[in-house]
This record gives sequence, C-alpha cells and structure tokens, in this order.
Amino acid sequence: MGEVPESNETVLAARRDVDDSLMKLSRDARNALQGTFGAIDLMQNTSLTAEQREYLDFASSAAETLMDAVVRAETELAQLADIASSRKSDSVERILAVARKSLGMEVAFTSEFTGGEQVYRSIQGDGDSFGLREGGTIPLKATFCQRVIAGRLPNVVPDAKNDERVSDLEVTSSSDIGSYVGLPIELSDGHIYGTLCCLSHTPEPHLLERDVKFMTVLTRLVADQIERENL
Repeated sequence: MGEVPESNETVLAARRDVDDSLMKLSRDARNALQGTFGAIDLMQNTSLTAEQREYLDFASSAAETLMDAVVRAETELAQLADIASSRKSDSVERILAVARKSLGMEVAFTSEFTGGEQVYRSIQGDGDSFGLREGGTIPLKATFCQRVIAGRLPNVVPDAKNDERVSDLEVTSSSDIGSYVGLPIELSDGHIYGTLCCLSHTPEPHLLERDVKFMTVLTRLVADQIERENL
C-alpha cells in the first residue's frame, strides 16, 4: 500500500484536532455532571417535601442518563480517533467491529455494487447465520441496500419482518433479518461504491437517528480506507 497523500494527511490532522476538542468538551461535561451529582447528594440529605424529593429524583435520573451518554460518546470518539489515525490494512475490519459492537448487532459488512449485483467484501460477526460470505453476491434489486440508495427505505429498519417496505423481499425471510442499518459508501468523486451495513435476526427498537450519525462517520472512514488502498 502506498503512502497516504499529503492532502489526506491534512484531513487526518484536522480530524485529530476535532477529536481532541470533542474529548475536552466531553470531559468538561463529565466534570459538570459530577458537580451536579454532588449537589443532588447533599440535597437528598436535607429536609424535603414529597414533591421536592420527586423533583430531585427526576433531576438525578436525568443526570445519570446524560452521564451514560457522555461515557458512550467518549468511548466512540476514542474508537474513531484510533481508526482514523491508523494506516493499517485491517482498518475496515476494525471499523466493522466497532459498528457491530456499538449498535449491538450480530453482523456488520461492507458491500460493493458492480454489474447489477451486491458483492460482500468484508464481514465481521456471525455472517454464516445470515448466509453471508466474503465474495458472495446477491442481485442488487433484491436488497435492502438498493432501496436505501433509491430513497425508498430509511437507513434504519428496526423491525424488518413487520415493515411492508422490505417484508416482501425474499432476503428478509431467507436470511432471517429482524433489523437493519445501512448507509451508502460514497467516494470523494461522488461515486457510490456500495454500503456499510449491520444486521440482527431480532428486531432492535433501540436503534435511533443517533446511531445513523455514528454510522455516517464510520462510513466516511471506510470510504477513505478504500481510496487509500486504491492508490
């Protein structure tokens, strides 16, 4: 694999600066929340009316939810920074592992669109149970991904078997797809290379728009890696 072009080095340096700024912001939020928890603890040891204690319990619960989000954000940022700064040839596999684990899905894969077919390029997780294998193909018109690219399907399908937009596809039943997340891999020239996807056999109602945003970042990293390997 060749050297990373200077322009890509500049992009990576800018991303590292952004990651550092976001990590600092996350730490600041964590520190502020720690202060909030301290104040709540002090107030809980004072005389309060039932109504005041109810409000305080609500504030405590909200702070805990926010802290969980901060911790998750810190973990994701650390993972992204590590991947973005790497030149290793296994970067795509590492990105897929992060995607699958972060979304709580059973398999993650990249695919390429070529000759009217979807070709599975890299797979992480239990691909066998979905009938997926690297180098395997399926007619593009028979896939979730084609409908996403065509704008007929959103990036997240939490309950595929009960979603009339994909329940008619043979692959939904043959691969026993319960939930799906998929985003197009767009190269710098605007060409759609394929998709980055995650699947589970069970419905996953926890999947949210926030997960799509995280996957969008991962998809850009995959596109960068594909273009590096093509140099």
